[in-house]
Amino acid sequence: MHGGFKALIGVAGLALVLGMAALVLLIYLRLSGAYGNYRMPSRGMAPTIEKGDSLLGLATGISLGELHQGDVVVFRMIHLPDRPDYEGLIFVQRIAALQGQHVQLEEGKVIVDGTEFTVTNEFGTHRYADMGSYEKDFIVPGGHVHTLGDNTENSLDGRYWGCLPADRIVKRAVRRYWPPARAGIIR
Repeated sequence: MHGGFKALIGVAGLALVLGMAALVLLIYLRLSGAYGNYRMPSRGMAPTIEKGDSLLGLATGISLGELHQGDVVVFRMIHLPDRPDYEGLIFVQRIAALQGQHVQLEEGKVIVDGTEFTVTNEFGTHRYADMGSYEKDFIVPGGHVHTLGDNTENSLDGRYWGCLPADRIVKRAVRRYWPPARAGIIR
C-alpha cells in the first residue's frame, strides 16, 4: 500500500475513535445527570437568553457554597398560590443575592449589601427595577438565593415571589447552543 494512503486511514481511524469516545462520554454524562439541555420558555432573561434559545446546564457548582452572585441557574419553580400550575416548571434566572445578603428594592433599583446589583455582558449593562409585590427590604434566609430575570420589566422572579430555596436549583446555565448565531457562554 502507498504510505500516504496508510497515513490517511490512520488519521480517519483516529478521528472515528475519538468521535465515538466523545459520544460515549456525552451519553454517560447525560444519563448520570451531570448536564441537561433546556429551552428558554419565556423572554424573562432577554436579551441574555431569548425565548426559544437552547441552553446547556451543568450540575457542577450548584451547592450553596459554590454559587455566586450573577450566576444564571436553572430551577424548578416553587409553589405560587396565585399560579399553582407553575410549581415544578423549569425557570432560568440570575442569582442577585445569596443567603445572608441584605436586599433592598428602592428608587427603581435593586440594592444588595449597599451596592446596586447590575450585570454587564456582551448585551450591555442590565439594571434591575424594584417592580414587584414582595418585600422591599429583607435578608436572604439561610439555604436560599434571590433570583431575577435580566428582562426586568417582563420577568416573574423573586421580586414577586420571594427567595428561592437552593435545593430547587437543578443546573447552572453555562452555554447557549441554539440558534447557532447566538451560541456562546452565558455571562
